[in-house]
Amino acid sequence: MITSEPMQRIMIFVDETDRYQGTNLTSAILEKLRSEGISGGTVLRGSAGFGSHGMIHTTAILDIAVALPEIIMAVDSESKIQTVLPHVQAMLSDGLIVVDQVEAIKVTCDKGQPKLDKKQQEAAQATTKAMQVEAESHQVSEYMDKNPMKVGPDTPVAEVIAQMIANGRSLLPVVSDQNLLLGVVQSEDILSRLLSVKPGGFHFFGLVNNEQKQFSQDIKSQTASQVMRTAPPVVQEETSMFKATQLMLTQKIKALPVVHGQTLVGVLRLPDVLKIALEIKI
Repeated sequence: MITSEPMQRIMIFVDETDRYQGTNLTSAILEKLRSEGISGGTVLRGSAGFGSHGMIHTTAILDIAVALPEIIMAVDSESKIQTVLPHVQAMLSDGLIVVDQVEAIKVTCDKGQPKLDKKQQEAAQATTKAMQVEAESHQVSEYMDKNPMKVGPDTPVAEVIAQMIANGRSLLPVVSDQNLLLGVVQSEDILSRLLSVKPGGFHFFGLVNNEQKQFSQDIKSQTASQVMRTAPPVVQEETSMFKATQLMLTQKIKALPVVHGQTLVGVLRLPDVLKIALEIKI
């Protein structure tokens, strides 16, 4: 079946290293589009490009491309696009938004996709409900790492990086001498600071070799407290695995600090969450 209707398209042009409130700007915009009821969004990553600063970025510069252009694109009704537009504008410190009228042609085909009858639908819903109930019966304390790696607020970033590499961690809790959770250091935050500093249009690759080396050394000599995220998402020991899994999926994170009050008592990581999928018996 083919249907056609006039709609609006929004295209947001940003750099892949852009940040918004401590998180990746592209991910934040996608989440905003989703929360405002936009039917879908797509991110296109450029292999080369330049913006208002006139600096060309390309995957040919390094094996790992930095500050390449990204386009977040969504198509929906004019009312929905115009509703979300002010929110997206407020999130940008440097970027471009394009809104244009389009004709949306939707093609649907049920061929090869068997439909469930009423009994099959009820059985599928019952199975899903049973899995949820099973997951809710398990607590985070059963699956968390009770002796997690952690760093202090004065730990140099260079040491944090070394620990992450040696132990395969993308997140380390930052704790006080009393083991109170102060924040978390994530690998993506360190990389964004090492490779690009956005305010003022500054880019790491705008520096000459000696300046790049000095800049990287300056960042790595900073402490965990200077690069950590404060007030990260956390869970309690008694939080159900179902709710913890939901939080990790919605926040797009691979690890969650587990606290008792403000005291760190463990870390729940994605591999720990996957264990419950093997143990649930339906």
